Amino acid sequence: MPLFASFLSANASAQTSDGDFVGALEERGISVADPDSAVATAHEICAELDRGEGAAVVVLKLMTDTNLSSAQAGYFIGASVTAYCPQHHDALGNPVLPLVPPPPLM
Repeated sequence: MPLFASFLSANASAQTSDGDFVGALEERGISVADPDSAVATAHEICAELDRGEGAAVVVLKLMTDTNLSSAQAGYFIGASVTAYCPQHHDALGNPVLPLVPPPPLM
């Protein structure tokens, strides 16, 4: 199941405001000290996806730039897409799966 599935399926058709976006993050346990910065990050995520950046790369960048876990970063990206760039919904899939190395061959 994709990391973003719970947010996307529940809110796919919802129109969200910045406050709704920040509220969704906080409900999921993602602390938002600066709401304007969180919204700006969400818009940057959309811009990266607009430029053709892969979801896995966007997740890794968000994890590197913040202290979010992979699950939190996935939720943040899913919330960003739902709120600000729903045209990228189908491109998300499971961004972390390709990053997991295969088991060793014996």
